[in-house]
Formats: sequence, C-alpha cells, structure tokens
Amino acid sequence: MLRDLERTYFIPTLKELIAAMVDSTAKQYDTLKGTTLEDAALRNLAYFTVPAQILGLKVDVPAAASDLAKQELDLIEGQGGFSISPIWEVAGQAQEDLLLEDYSQYIPRGHYTRDEGLKSYFKAMMWLGRMTFRLKDPGETQRALLVVQAIRSAETASGTPAQTLWETIFDPTVFIVGKADDLSIYEYGT
Repeated sequence: MLRDLERTYFIPTLKELIAAMVDSTAKQYDTLKGTTLEDAALRNLAYFTVPAQILGLKVDVPAAASDLAKQELDLIEGQGGFSISPIWEVAGQAQEDLLLEDYSQYIPRGHYTRDEGLKSYFKAMMWLGRMTFRLKDPGETQRALLVVQAIRSAETASGTPAQTLWETIFDPTVFIVGKADDLSIYEYGT
C-alpha cells in the first residue's frame, strides 16, 4: 500500500512541493539580502535545493546556494557515515553545537531499491526528515521560522498552496509510520 501511494501520489506531490519551496525560499533570499537574515535565507534555499536536485528538478539558484547543496549531495551520494552538514555548519559555532549527520542513512533499502523514482524519493524524504532545525540554536530557529513563512506563502504553478501539499504527504506518513520526533511546521508555526 505504501509503495503504491508513494509512486502514484507522494512522489509527484513532493516534486510540486519542493519546486514551490525552492521558488519561495529564493524570493525570500532575494528580499533578505543585506539583512541579518541573509545567511539563514541562503541556507534554507540550499536546504530545498538538495531534494530538488535529488528528484531531478531543474532549479536556478544563486551559486552560493548551489555550492552548499552540491557539498551535501556529495556527502549523500558518498554514503560515508558521520560528517558535519555543510548547510548547518556556521562559522564560529562551538564544536559541540555542530550538526553531525549520518550520511550512510541515505542508502535506499527495502522497496525503495526497486526503481530510480523510489530511490530518489527515499533520499529526498530522508533529507527532509533527518535534517532538523534545533530549537536550542537561535540561527536554526530563525531558519525554521523562515521555512514556516515560506511554506505559508508558497504556491505551485497551478495555485495549490505549498502547505496543502506538505500536509498531503506529512499527515498520511504520520498515520502509516508514526509521528516524527522533531519539531515540524505545526510546532514552529504556532
């Protein structure tokens, strides 16, 4: 049941959602250039560029965002275990506050090994599910709030709100596999 839902419904929905979020975070980045939130907006744009590229979407983003996304994609494809996330690494951050990601978790398993579409979906969803915006870090909290603002304002080319697409994937996934341990747009958005 899950595989059929993913192939026919979740994958196309995720592609629409990510395309809308790249567009929304790119606009947000353009608006916030020259402010104290510029770096946070850039990192969010890079954050959504990662699944866009995994899913084969054509995106046109500034070189700085593309470079950060490429560094993450190299780590994902390298599947080499624990490493500091380039998008989460901020200059001057204390060693104990750095986000270590286990890039071996992006190796598709189970029914996700059956075709390239499911492999890409697995990696994109792993990225979105594993990379967390920690409340203890003020910069990550700012980024989370910018994501909430971006998802609330984003729409697809057909006019579907991005938040509707997110709920279309998130709510059934929670029902099938359980609630995430991390804060989501529901918690950050209230």
